[in-house]
Amino acid sequence: MSLGFSGYSDPLIKPTQNAMALGTLVVSFSGNSQVGSSGSPANVYGSSLAIGASNESEAITDFSSGEVIDTSADWGSSAPSDWPAEYVVPDVSAPGNAVNSSLAGGGYGTKSGTSMASPHVAGVVALMVAASAEQLTPGDIWEYLEQTAWKPDNWQELDDAPLEGDLQLDGTKNFVQTVDTTAGQKEVHYNAVESGTAHTEVTDTAEMDDGHGLVELPDHFGMVTSEEEPLTVQVTPHAEERVHPQIVETSTEWISVEDFGDGPQDYRFSYTVKGVREGFEDEDVVREPSGPGSR
Repeated sequence: MSLGFSGYSDPLIKPTQNAMALGTLVVSFSGNSQVGSSGSPANVYGSSLAIGASNESEAITDFSSGEVIDTSADWGSSAPSDWPAEYVVPDVSAPGNAVNSSLAGGGYGTKSGTSMASPHVAGVVALMVAASAEQLTPGDIWEYLEQTAWKPDNWQELDDAPLEGDLQLDGTKNFVQTVDTTAGQKEVHYNAVESGTAHTEVTDTAEMDDGHGLVELPDHFGMVTSEEEPLTVQVTPHAEERVHPQIVETSTEWISVEDFGDGPQDYRFSYTVKGVREGFEDEDVVREPSGPGSR
């Protein structure tokens, strides 16, 4: 499928989910706007298999779209409550550079784009369905494609990465934290360039139920956030009428929110929780990493 939508199209969420629920796997182009972008319905989480484009050298093309999607920031209140806080597209890639194709007006030529890559995957899906006598579910097909897709020799799932010696990483977070491994404790150093202070941050959405809302923060937030420094919490309600959410208790594990007003007591709200990373209580500036690995 190649609809030409760039960005996040709310009207495509439900139809894509319905197709998946009825046993149809939607295979969609991710877009041709380079890294840091994606198109719908490919970026609809869990319902559309997003396809990137590779070239004849088995490398990803420069035009192929892909990004880490921040569900709250990118989709807002349109995102279903069971979507994760963030996820990555595309899911797999296929040949999409200088692909032989029929041309408008007759004849043949070459075309490039993730729209040329997605038909390759759709064809593989059709063969899998036929070979299984239509016994494979869309979820089965999705899982098998991700598992069997070719990956670089040095690729590995983050959770499976062996921790040998001290691990130095560059990224967009900042902490120094001792973690447990089967071989003993290792020191992990993660250098941030996102701000002038070494802070932690979690952003997501939650539900206010009968005037009460309990936000359970992810495990890693409590693991790396100092309990000696105060947290900053911002809550933004998504309600048509005036409401009055208030923060009543905070910790590095959970946030308690209550509405003491006489308006609606059941509604959705967005929240941002910020803290100071453990080990950086007295630090003023984050050291920027240098060299080709920094970003």
